[in-house]
Amino acid sequence: MPAFRSDTDAPLCWAHRGHSAAFPENTMPAFEAAVAAGADGVELDVTLSADGRLVVIHDATLDRTTDGHGPVSALPWAELARLDAGSWFGPRFAGVRLPLLEEVLAAVGRRVLVNIEIKPEAACVPAWAPGVEPVERQMAALVRRMGLTRRVVVSSFNYQSLIALRSLDAELPLGVLCEGEANVDFLALLGAVGAASFHPWLDALDADLAGRVRAAGYGLFPWVYAEANTPEGMARALDLGATGFFANDPAPFLAARAARGARPGR
Repeated sequence: MPAFRSDTDAPLCWAHRGHSAAFPENTMPAFEAAVAAGADGVELDVTLSADGRLVVIHDATLDRTTDGHGPVSALPWAELARLDAGSWFGPRFAGVRLPLLEEVLAAVGRRVLVNIEIKPEAACVPAWAPGVEPVERQMAALVRRMGLTRRVVVSSFNYQSLIALRSLDAELPLGVLCEGEANVDFLALLGAVGAASFHPWLDALDADLAGRVRAAGYGLFPWVYAEANTPEGMARALDLGATGFFANDPAPFLAARAARGARPGR
């Protein structure tokens, strides 16, 4: 089972889209703030530009978090790079730009872990991008070239994308995302992918599944929607034996972890 290398045995604090509680998500200020806050890792989202660049942004469209409009995949990187990705969050962030994955990895990849989520619209050679190199192939090559194989986890809701990644790189740590899908044997799926970790929606996780995932040796990193990204949600995740949590604000999770002295190991 491929695994990443962590500097702690405590439940990992993954800064969700960076320090997204106080900075515009998926931008360099958010990632730098997460490092400064003491997060163990940052989580980010990757999709493809029209010309096949690995762009860090959560949504399939530009409208919510930039001054652009329409699908990310409709514009080449040269145009995406000019967009304002900070003003929507607050005037002091005016002029903050979208980053490329390579920029984020170069800036923080040797200081903290990085969870890279491949967005569904970018997975498995999208039909809208003939001639564009598949995101899986680009990502595997980039991580390998930068020497960060043991510093990243690549996750996705698209399990074929994870299987494609595993065929490209036997050592790359992979994470299986889920949102309460019915009739899925997640232990079997984790084994088939050769995953390092399971990333379930917290509301779809119970003590039985959590215990079986942990007993099988996988990392257990639950996520929640924004309204549940609270100390109460974090406490519930820790009660279920989570070995990490995706926190919009690292401070409450780090405080909860310290108060419990929880060090379950992975």
